Amino acid sequence: MRAMLVDDEEMALDVLEILCKEIGGVTVIGKYRNPFDAVEAVQTQEVDVVFLDVEMPGINGLQTAEKMMRLDDHVHIVFVTAYNQYAVEAFEINAIDYLLKPVRKERLKKTIERLHHTRIVQTGLHKEKESHQARVCCLGTFVLYDKDGQQVKWRTRKTKELFAYLWHHRGQAVHRDKIMVDLWSDLEGEKASSLLHTSMYHLRSTLKKMRFAKPVLFSDEKYALNVQELVSDVEEIEQRIKESIENVSDASLEMMLTTYKGDYMGEEAFHWASGYRKQVREMYSSWLDANTKRCQDKKTKERLLYQLVIMEPYRDEYCYRLMNHYISAGDIPQALSVYHDFEKLLARELREEPGPKIRDLYIQASRFL
Repeated sequence: MRAMLVDDEEMALDVLEILCKEIGGVTVIGKYRNPFDAVEAVQTQEVDVVFLDVEMPGINGLQTAEKMMRLDDHVHIVFVTAYNQYAVEAFEINAIDYLLKPVRKERLKKTIERLHHTRIVQTGLHKEKESHQARVCCLGTFVLYDKDGQQVKWRTRKTKELFAYLWHHRGQAVHRDKIMVDLWSDLEGEKASSLLHTSMYHLRSTLKKMRFAKPVLFSDEKYALNVQELVSDVEEIEQRIKESIENVSDASLEMMLTTYKGDYMGEEAFHWASGYRKQVREMYSSWLDANTKRCQDKKTKERLLYQLVIMEPYRDEYCYRLMNHYISAGDIPQALSVYHDFEKLLARELREEPGPKIRDLYIQASRFL
């Protein structure tokens, strides 16, 4: 596994490199004190994981991680920091782990084992690329990868939206009038019809270059996308959600946490996707809720709880459960930090205070310090 280390303190870089060598299974391909140099290196080198400090001059680790993940959505991030107050933000951008300095060898070993496990899971999930299937990634942003795993570039933004719209209907035929209303509602009929015709031409041309056979079907004034050669991240999520809770494997847990990178087409301003976006979000939240109650692995449970708090940030119950998790693990300071963040959020966004149950838990936890 190829690793990059980023920290503005040289000694911290050296110590972490030594620990990685002692544990094994990790090859350090670069150490960077300047985060901007590290971001540039991600563009030119194959990197599996970046161990990243949070507090650095010029740009912090959270911003650096977001830049790296935009450049390479396969790179994994592990934050290594002396501060525990960034944990929520770290898990919010889908970090694999969050290590506190000074890093203990036993703790780092568990992280490396989790990274190896995650890579194995993802290799299995993406075998469809090897069998020459195009892939739609629509959790967070909306991206299409061709049969060779390369990101597709669209002629126009409307061509991209037209593909997303037809794919959203999963092969069902949609009348051309409805397409025009949903995609060009601000234009008159003749202008909208002309743009639909042009965008459909560009779409068909793009998909034919990807070696799609009959990519868009047309009959009775209706268009339908041929989805037989497409797979998607949201379909994988849906499939795992349908599994019985009792039969959820560690691999499925890991897959869900690494695959759900945001709401369905959440970074796109596609108003027609809002209903299904809400539905997928609610399904995923319910799945997280159920699995936090059954998960036995402490670190995985922490990640599930953090994801649940991110999905439902104003609910006392989820914050209470995350605090309880830390109290049970003996990490009282982190439990109190979770409460303080929740208290500030409610005051800032809703002008409310936490409920009595979670306040009582906070008071009890404070007595242990």
